[in-house]
Amino acid sequence: MCYIWPDRSADPEHINAFKDAVPYAAHLWSGDREEAWNLDILCTHPDFEGMKHGSSLVKWGISQAEKEEICASVIAAWEKDPYYARFGYKEVGRADVGPIAGVKGGAVMFRDKKARE
Repeated sequence: MCYIWPDRSADPEHINAFKDAVPYAAHLWSGDREEAWNLDILCTHPDFEGMKHGSSLVKWGISQAEKEEICASVIAAWEKDPYYARFGYKEVGRADVGPIAGVKGGAVMFRDKKARE
C-alpha cells in the first residue's frame, strides 16, 4: 500500500485508527485480489461533485487495472456503494471493523479482472 505523507486532510487520531484497522480487512486483498489498483485516494472536491470528474477518475482507475490485467478496489464512503456498483464494483467485505467499527461507510468493493479470452 502506498501512502502520501504527511496527510493533512484528516485528524491524526482518525488516521491512526484507520491504520490500526487495516489488519482486520487485509485478508480481502488476497488471492486473485492481492494485486489491485486501489482507488481509495482518488476523490472529487465537494465543489465539483456532479460534474462527472469522479466518474472520469473511476474510469481511469479501471482502465489502468485492465491494462495490467488486475482488479480494482475501493473502500466506499458512506452511501457511495451504489455509485461504484454502476461501474461493476461488488462488495466483498467491510473495512468499518476493529477500531473503526461503527464508522459510516466502509464497504470494500472490487471490480475483478476480466477473464482472459
